[in-house]
Amino acid sequence: FFVNDAVTAAAPSLVRRISEQGHELAILSRRFANPLDQLLHFREEIASAKQRLEEVVSESVCGFRFVPVTRKWRSPSMLETLVQEGFVYSSSSFPRQTLTPLLLSSVKRAHRVNTDSGVLWEIPLTCWRPFGLGIPSIPTAGGAYLSILPGWTIVRGVEGMNRHGEPALLHVHSWGLDPLP
Repeated sequence: FFVNDAVTAAAPSLVRRISEQGHELAILSRRFANPLDQLLHFREEIASAKQRLEEVVSESVCGFRFVPVTRKWRSPSMLETLVQEGFVYSSSSFPRQTLTPLLLSSVKRAHRVNTDSGVLWEIPLTCWRPFGLGIPSIPTAGGAYLSILPGWTIVRGVEGMNRHGEPALLHVHSWGLDPLP
């Protein structure tokens, strides 16, 4: 479960219960107003969120996810900061749209990102490639896609990743679990 700091602070017992059920918890960054805001406050935000979550669940947190899921707002220094703060992986990108088949393209698979401070693994979110190629690549990782797409497309995305030996990463937004309209 990717959990943002506001949820951890507001509902620590819920977050603890999720962990006690055997689920891995990881940090979900807040949505920064702009790239400059993110650059100026990134380290303190993730360090604080990581510390709070680790205190609530009494275990080490090693995963991170940027919001929004994009490469535009990330810089090499941010990836370096993740490694320095003790993160092992980031799941912050969708596979790029290319004509290269999945088996030949490292950007569609979990891959190492080398920084001066060490290695960070990038685990792309799940996409379905109906023809086995990168185009079209339909995001099926969850979130809004769980509401918008028919269920069979999510299943195909998971099956496609598994067929190629890759983990399928799915996510649900917390408000999507709220029974109130």
